[in-house]
Amino acid sequence: MMNASSEPGNTFPLTIGQRLLAMVVIFILALGAILAFTHSAVGTHELDMVVMDVAGRQRMMIQRHLSQLLLASHGIQTDFQPMEQALLHSVDALQNGGEVIVNLYTDERRSIPAAPTVRIRELLEQQRSLLERFFSQTETLLGEDPAHFTSSESFSLL
Repeated sequence: MMNASSEPGNTFPLTIGQRLLAMVVIFILALGAILAFTHSAVGTHELDMVVMDVAGRQRMMIQRHLSQLLLASHGIQTDFQPMEQALLHSVDALQNGGEVIVNLYTDERRSIPAAPTVRIRELLEQQRSLLERFFSQTETLLGEDPAHFTSSESFSLL
């Protein structure tokens, strides 16, 4: 009687057990490759989410700054500096890369890459100059007589 591995038509001289073991090893390697790819893809998307969160949060921080401006216009003491610094720091990090504050309350930070295109960097530079102009106009407005705040002229300046 001939051995299965010595038959002339058999191109795989492996036993059934060896073949099953090879299939299990190939399956485990494929599963490992899928997990590695998924892990790297999730890491990339997580970084993208941080960048989108920081970019979207700019609007919220500007609204908060305006709220502080309204409080100050009614004589309530308000510190603008932390919000102004956070806004400018976020624009700088979005433009040039670096650490960005992820959570304003816990001061948690993450490192993000620079803007990927020249056009985005130009738009962020434009945002920076508009913010700086806005902050200087805010200081001008707060330097005016508080009784003058009822006029819309002061707020149209902004």
